[in-house]
Amino acid sequence: MRYWIAIFFILLGLTCFSQEVEPTDSIKQKRYGIVFTPTRAAVSSGLIIGPLGSESICGYPYYKKSNGLGIQLIGQGLFLIFSPFDSYLYMGKEVENPTSLDSLKSQDQLRAVHNGLLVSTLGALSTKINGITISAVAGMGDKVNGVASNLIRNQFIYVNGLELGLINEAGKVNGIQIGLINKTTKLKGLQIGLWNVNSKRKLPIMNWGI
Repeated sequence: MRYWIAIFFILLGLTCFSQEVEPTDSIKQKRYGIVFTPTRAAVSSGLIIGPLGSESICGYPYYKKSNGLGIQLIGQGLFLIFSPFDSYLYMGKEVENPTSLDSLKSQDQLRAVHNGLLVSTLGALSTKINGITISAVAGMGDKVNGVASNLIRNQFIYVNGLELGLINEAGKVNGIQIGLINKTTKLKGLQIGLWNVNSKRKLPIMNWGI
């Protein structure tokens, strides 16, 4: 039993899973009301619920958009807490060399956009959040416009708003980071925590950028 439990959690740590099928008209579908995920539909609006988010499906030349309340009963954020501690340096390079929308799609790196409230037990790997994302473990993505509140760790290339967790990392922050450790390469705002790092200085308690 313990063997299968271990395998289960390892699989949850995978960024996405792929299916060897050709894209169909489902990539143009719009679903409303209660939508179960993961789904291949292009747009889901209402209550979007399932064990994982639709970003867990890779290998298709489109991205999924959800609007409303998203609930991931499990999520994929568990193994993000073991990623390299200085990931913000890599994310800073992404800020310096922004990738175009078409390029992201071609590389299958633009798989999910959520507008509204996204709640995940272990954490969501959404490419972009417009609103609020919350989890008990970790969250990761390309951009958050709003609030990212993941208890253990946040990793976003762009943050416009508030990043809240024990460890917060970002390539560029326009807003506030609050946590035990806060790191970013470019800051326009405040960092509040035990240790705060940006391109200008490293300080305890509070740091800032303009």
